[in-house]
Amino acid sequence: MNNNDLGTQLVNILYSNTSLNYDSCALNLIKVLQDSIQDSESNPDFHNLNKYFQFFDDLNDQLQSGETNFYECKNKILKYLKCAKKIIKNQSDPSIFSNYLASKRHSFTNIYEVWRLSTDSLIKNYIIEFIYTCFHSDVFLVEYLYRNTNLVSELFFALTEKNKIRDFPSIVRILICLSYFLCNITSDLSNQVTENIKRSQILESLFDLLESNEEFIYQKISSINTDSDLFKLSLNTLEENDEIYLIDLIIIFTLSLNSKFSLPEQNVLVKFLLKNEENDMIRDYKILSEKMVYFLNLDDDPIVKYKVILTKINSEVNKETFYVNSVLKFMSDIFSDVKTKESTGIFYQNDFRILIEIIIRKLSNLSANDQVRSDYLSLIQLVIKNSNYVENLYRIDDLLECFNSILNEKDQYTIDQDIVRVILTETPELLKN
Repeated sequence: MNNNDLGTQLVNILYSNTSLNYDSCALNLIKVLQDSIQDSESNPDFHNLNKYFQFFDDLNDQLQSGETNFYECKNKILKYLKCAKKIIKNQSDPSIFSNYLASKRHSFTNIYEVWRLSTDSLIKNYIIEFIYTCFHSDVFLVEYLYRNTNLVSELFFALTEKNKIRDFPSIVRILICLSYFLCNITSDLSNQVTENIKRSQILESLFDLLESNEEFIYQKISSINTDSDLFKLSLNTLEENDEIYLIDLIIIFTLSLNSKFSLPEQNVLVKFLLKNEENDMIRDYKILSEKMVYFLNLDDDPIVKYKVILTKINSEVNKETFYVNSVLKFMSDIFSDVKTKESTGIFYQNDFRILIEIIIRKLSNLSANDQVRSDYLSLIQLVIKNSNYVENLYRIDDLLECFNSILNEKDQYTIDQDIVRVILTETPELLKN
């Protein structure tokens, strides 16, 4: 018997035993079935999940007291994580378990403690996978874990250790997890987490790896044979026909981390990148420079698909939430620092010129009422002010043409016109060409 036959039989039974017409019977049957899905008393999936969560609540207490150890219960841990993940992953509607999982957030602190205490990579991976799966039903779970555990900080330390031994699958998994967490934390990173980033030396570790330009960073994520939801997320981040490589994940992580600092003085990432070397010069980051300019030129923000909370809010209020492109923010943050005054910052000269070309194209193509045009104007203002741009005035005629076009917009006053006037007042050298 197929589903259609069964549904028809149930509607006919209701129709034969009530005074309702046929379509009302069908609609009432649908409502009853939907209510039963949400009913924790009648839905066996909720019963099973209760058992699994209670197991981890009890397990954490037993591990802390020494009553048990991971060797004795590893198989059960993996089994319950796999079963719980399957229930939540295979739901037809992510909202089905939203209220239930929200009521179980305290149990996730116990699951985190199990993760923290374990030295078994398989257990740790299963737990991260399970948390990721649950997050799509309870979008604020990441925020809860961030505020009530040290998971984010400990992932920074774990990434440094895995990078030392070039453990490719683990590096990929942790980069995705960290990017995912960072993109969905609604506040700036705390001082404690910022200090842990420094202590973990993850920035030194990761950018040395990136700038080494060795074959390791060009491995394809698709080369990892896994059905992990986390890996599937990474594979869906770029354009449909694009391959994603470790180098792309490092850039995505960099952008995700930078998005968590709204104040320049607290931005540990930018401070690290702009620190002076022994020769008192800012280090050039060739690979980072090329990739950032490449992503800026693409227009699409590579971390948007990691922002589940942003997507959730947009769908609920049925409008776009104001959002600054993470690559544009990174560029602006770099050139907000006066340390770049006599240089092109972290960018190679050729990449710096491409950056100028991109900005000019954007200023030419974007309309007066587009916030993105204001963002690009603010960026060129910072570039002119805090770089050596005035020494060569690359494509100055094209840039001034954009400025004049904006100043001559007569139909309405715009903040863009004020920005242009400030630029020309601050840097009269632009007009001496």
